[in-house]
Amino acid sequence: GSKTFSRILKAIQALRSAGAEFNILTVLTAQLAKHPQQLYRFYRQHKFNYVQLIPCLPGLDDAEDEFSLTPEAFASFYKVFFRLWLKDFEQGCGMSVTLFDNVIPLFAGYPPQQCGMLGACAPQFVVEGNGDVYPCDFYVLDRYRLGNVVHDSLEQMATCDELHAFLVEPRRACSECADCPFESICHKNCKRLNIAYYREDYCGYRSFLEEAAPTMAAIARRL
Repeated sequence: GSKTFSRILKAIQALRSAGAEFNILTVLTAQLAKHPQQLYRFYRQHKFNYVQLIPCLPGLDDAEDEFSLTPEAFASFYKVFFRLWLKDFEQGCGMSVTLFDNVIPLFAGYPPQQCGMLGACAPQFVVEGNGDVYPCDFYVLDRYRLGNVVHDSLEQMATCDELHAFLVEPRRACSECADCPFESICHKNCKRLNIAYYREDYCGYRSFLEEAAPTMAAIARRL
């Protein structure tokens, strides 16, 4: 219940004074997504050059809540944010934005860095402090528990029924995938994150890429 903003800025100053590099991790909520210009100016004002934005997600069993990012909000935010980023990039002073760093190389044929863009889940073996093991950091829930490092071997956990069930879970459907020119570099994306990207009848990820892809492809060829 207490404010943390000033404490975070002091911690950043301490890191800078010590010469330690750092990234800024920002949760992109429905509220924040309405202010891409303000957020971009904030990053630039504080000279934050390495930025990762992760969508605010609803609970696993919910479609959305008051804070979760909708596909429409995703598209409208990133269209503006990308234009601002591009202007600085063309002047040789672009910041590192994880989404752009991940997507742009795909247009040059590089494999994705982010597991969610592979089109299929792979076991990550997330280990909690008590030794419990889960297949992904988005699914640290009892029903996805694979075992415990104290009692179970990695081979047992890699071949257990719980892991198999997790790996074959289908991704959510979207009608726009059928004729989407970006399906080959998206593959319906991460099955947990994609609730912020698309729903059955609309894809904010496609809407964003339809605007940004030509420029991203040109940057990929140059780099």
